[in-house]
Amino acid sequence: MTLTELLDWARGQVRLENDACLVDMIEAFEQPSGFLTGYLEAKFRAFIYHVPMPSDAPPMNYPDMGKTVFNYDYPKLLTHAVQQVNRYGGQALLIDEKFYPFNPLQPMYERCRAMCAYVHSTAFNAPTLFLDGDAFLNADPMPVLATIKDVGVTYRNWNGLMPLNEGVIMAKPTDATRAFFRAYLATYEHLAETAEVKEHYGDVKRWRGGQLSLNAIASLGDVHDEMDCNTVAGADIRYLPCSTFNYAIEVDRDVPGAELDQKLVLHLKGPRKRLVDQVVQYQGGKI
Repeated sequence: MTLTELLDWARGQVRLENDACLVDMIEAFEQPSGFLTGYLEAKFRAFIYHVPMPSDAPPMNYPDMGKTVFNYDYPKLLTHAVQQVNRYGGQALLIDEKFYPFNPLQPMYERCRAMCAYVHSTAFNAPTLFLDGDAFLNADPMPVLATIKDVGVTYRNWNGLMPLNEGVIMAKPTDATRAFFRAYLATYEHLAETAEVKEHYGDVKRWRGGQLSLNAIASLGDVHDEMDCNTVAGADIRYLPCSTFNYAIEVDRDVPGAELDQKLVLHLKGPRKRLVDQVVQYQGGKI
């Protein structure tokens, strides 16, 4: 089965309600010793999840990604991601193994569970960006957040890749948004157990499952446009181009600062993580 065929099939597998028990994780977001102190003060939040893979975990190899490596300077990446959120007046929530005892062998499934738990907690009372740990805010997100009713997703119309990228998701605290994330997790749990997904990817609770599930519930097909309209579990979905709102810096060419200034988020996907020092220098020099 090709990736296009898999995505077409997955869109017919959407589930709206999950059976996962999230009570303990929801309570973790509401602990006074956790993030609660600043919950009422932020104009927006950034949910940044990172749980390191065990050093003895077997390597991963995916048909649409190639071999995945993890030998990057994640502390530097995460530190800068948090700093950029703070710089634009937001509150960064670093969700890691210190926050909750996640299963490190199922990092992407645990991430989806954590996002669902967060939106169902009292902590979800401000507009929120869900960011990869290597996705750096590059401008004030409030203007685009003001245009989103429930959920915003980022798309790229590139052959060979899933159209929607989970590295940047935007959400407003509404009941419809909560229903969207329940569908996101329910679909993930269903897809992870299907023969079709296991044959194509293997264990997607480890990797790829979040992206696959997001595309299953919210992708409209291979090509998207900013004018597209969609509703998922009652949530209004806005589609935003990765070229502006989730920009993957090109490894093999210099990008002028004036061009980067137009991007909301700079995303160092895959081997681009090695460019972290250049991005830190560029963003540190911005007025």
